[in-house]
Amino acid sequence: MVQSMNDRNPPLLTGKLRLPHSIPGVIARNRLQNRLIQILDQVSVGLVIAPPGFGKTTIVSQTLHVWNHPTAWLQLDAEDNDPAQFWTYLTAALQTIHPEVPHYVSPLDLPSDSHAPLIRIANAIEEEIKEPFALVLDDFHHITSEAIYRQLEWFITRNIPMLRLVLISRVECPLNLARVQVRHQLETIDVEALRFTANETAAFLRDTMALAVNKAVVERLLQVSEGWPAALHLMALRLRHGTGTDALPGQFVRPDAHLTRYFDEEVFNPLPVEFQDFLLRTSLLRDIQLKLCQVVTGVDGRNVLEHLTRNQLFVIRLDNANQDYRYHSLFAEYLQDRIKQNHPDWVQDVHRKAAEYYQGHGLIEPAIEHALLSGNYGFAEHLMCDTAWNLITFGLRDTVASWFERIPAEHIKTDPRLSLCYAWVLYLQGKLDPAKQLLVNVDELLSSPADLSPSDVDLIQGESHTLWALVAHLQGDLNDAVQHAQQALQLLPVEQTFMRGCALGTLGYTQWMEGNALAAHQILDDNLFPTHYVPDELSRLLVRANQANMLIFLGHLHEAGLIFEQILTAAQSDLPRYQMIAAAAYCGIGFLEYAWNDLNSAANHTRTALKLGQPWIYMNALLPGYVTLSRIEQGRHRFKAAERALDELEHHINVGHLTQLQALLEVNRIRLQVAQGNSASVRKWALRFEQLDKSLENDTADIWPDIVYAEVMIAENHAEQIMELLKRLNARCGLLSLEWMRLDIQLLQCIAYWSLGQNELALNLLRDIVIRAEPENHIRLFLDRGSVIETMLRQLELPKEMSAYVSELLTAFEAENLQSKWIELDPAPNSQSADVLSLRERETLSLMAQGATNEEIAHKLVIAHGTVKTHVKHILRKLNAGNRTEAIARARARSLIE
Repeated sequence: MVQSMNDRNPPLLTGKLRLPHSIPGVIARNRLQNRLIQILDQVSVGLVIAPPGFGKTTIVSQTLHVWNHPTAWLQLDAEDNDPAQFWTYLTAALQTIHPEVPHYVSPLDLPSDSHAPLIRIANAIEEEIKEPFALVLDDFHHITSEAIYRQLEWFITRNIPMLRLVLISRVECPLNLARVQVRHQLETIDVEALRFTANETAAFLRDTMALAVNKAVVERLLQVSEGWPAALHLMALRLRHGTGTDALPGQFVRPDAHLTRYFDEEVFNPLPVEFQDFLLRTSLLRDIQLKLCQVVTGVDGRNVLEHLTRNQLFVIRLDNANQDYRYHSLFAEYLQDRIKQNHPDWVQDVHRKAAEYYQGHGLIEPAIEHALLSGNYGFAEHLMCDTAWNLITFGLRDTVASWFERIPAEHIKTDPRLSLCYAWVLYLQGKLDPAKQLLVNVDELLSSPADLSPSDVDLIQGESHTLWALVAHLQGDLNDAVQHAQQALQLLPVEQTFMRGCALGTLGYTQWMEGNALAAHQILDDNLFPTHYVPDELSRLLVRANQANMLIFLGHLHEAGLIFEQILTAAQSDLPRYQMIAAAAYCGIGFLEYAWNDLNSAANHTRTALKLGQPWIYMNALLPGYVTLSRIEQGRHRFKAAERALDELEHHINVGHLTQLQALLEVNRIRLQVAQGNSASVRKWALRFEQLDKSLENDTADIWPDIVYAEVMIAENHAEQIMELLKRLNARCGLLSLEWMRLDIQLLQCIAYWSLGQNELALNLLRDIVIRAEPENHIRLFLDRGSVIETMLRQLELPKEMSAYVSELLTAFEAENLQSKWIELDPAPNSQSADVLSLRERETLSLMAQGATNEEIAHKLVIAHGTVKTHVKHILRKLNAGNRTEAIARARARSLIE
């Protein structure tokens, strides 16, 4: 699937971003212009709603040319229903008048009410733009996406002071704008306002159509047309050709035969044949630009288009250079119907030539659209398979999926490359079973390949095995995952670094799930690529993220955190391209901050990871982020929020049939029940767990239920019954180098010893745990085991150099106890608990104020250098400071230091 990856956003159709040029001879509709200017000056949203042919676009563009403020224009099409594409074009339109507006960068498939990616754009407009400007969304009726509706509603109700939004549509606006209307910030121009009056009719006939008509003719035309500008225009053309008013119909109302007949008789048939052919062929284009028109027609269309424009024949010029045009929507629909009825063989030829033109100019999306419309699925396949991944990384997953849905199933099933590409798209949508069916089809096709070289077969098989490995791992088939990943690595050439990285990552994660984190880390060693070949940045960062995750479970928290920070720094250089990697890094940082008890920051980073990770939510590293978020919320005593995080995880598990994660979900629900004191449901689970009669397996996932079972038994005063289980768990984690899990299990052993009255054993073991936990600054590990650990810590005798760390733990327990007394059960998602500096953080802050470096602070407080860095980071966040100097100033203002 990954054949080429661009370094920038896909190019845009610039014709969609141009304000229509003033039409020569068009009448000035002063009453409408004045009303529109009043709307633009006084309210934030204007709606212009009427059927086609009522001059909506004309009056809006005509008014904006005299408004004397900047205008951004976006011509919408049906293809703009992908939220990412819609907002990419919208921001591009804004950038035509305000380049400082940031690019739209967003995860895909956001919840319909999500507005997170728009905050930067809205903030930039509010902060940087100091004069009124208009943003026009023309043909808004093409938009049917509920996600876009919800996002645009938020954008509108943000009430950005300088923004004047104008929506032009054929149908009633589907947005819920009650809040805007109640503030008197919404005005509508409807069909009645757009109808021509008698005076406007007379002026149009006299000035625009150059017809000398008396009052009776004006009244007759107005009566027949009922003020509909398009009908009036067509009947004026008839009069211009010498036909009297007696030949006019008694009424001219769409839909009926009059419109088609009038276009036939008054516009199309009188034209020379070469003009007719030009119009029919170019009506199929999204962009009427001269160079493209020449490609599909074989003639220079400048004279044709200028003739039509001068004679008011339903063509609108978009620029002063006479390069870009647009047909009136009614006229375009008429022409498209005519070419499909009279010249169906032309349709395929036009779309094929347009696709080749767009491909040659690097405009891949319209190239694929025209290739599909031409029925040339082989050409479409070539474009789609080469660029699908790149477009998906820019948030266009739904668009890519819609292309595959338009290709006949029998064509996909006979093409291994197309089947494989579609399987990747389905995998990224979480549709694992359909993806597997396509992979089976790929295997069958490759058993007797036709027209494929041996190297092509190896490449396709290598990518297929990579995807098989990812799916098998997610569905819990670890043996299959290992076999497929190993086969992928044998088949993929060294230059396919991204696919090799995916296969290696899956192999590493599978080793970890089987319980061997050390082997997993070795698999992901820096030397995984041949020394003579430098992997691309995406592949390198993917492997680094996998390495950092392995380091966490090996117990090297600070080293993992440093890697994650490096990944984020690199990812910020091109976030759309590295969005998946940034999501994994944020997820890892959130997990580490949870370990260090910085819960507010941990929650923010984990939520950021899950939002950024929506297109990749079924990748291995991200779904456990919901577990992290649940534990964070549990630590903040926000139990309903913790439940919601697990509900979201359950949704993804069910959609993707991810049986491997069912046990993870269940045990975390039980942990939450234990925290809330729901003993009945907890005991019921424990009884069911006991009946499984399972032995301890190597699989890491199988260790978690045993740990939770031990927690439940200790909570119910059955510590003696699980002492042997805890010993075996401890030995297993030691053998597999799972240091984090081993520390946690040993804390349970301490609690078990203590509850059995074996206090000396408990304190000796706790002393060893503290000594091993201090270098990585574990805090939450102790807090999550409750007040009995606090009691033991207060009785613990440690070397002097360890007293500061224990003091920090006890301070954290005190803050935890205080928080549990006053915190709401489930406050608002963005609320923050009181920022209280721990004792060790206050000591660090005091030394900072004296000018001490991190090394000097570590020496004076007898703690690790990495621990100092963690304290400084926490201090800056809690004081909302950007650097040390600012933190010291804020601390002195609050009397935290002298």
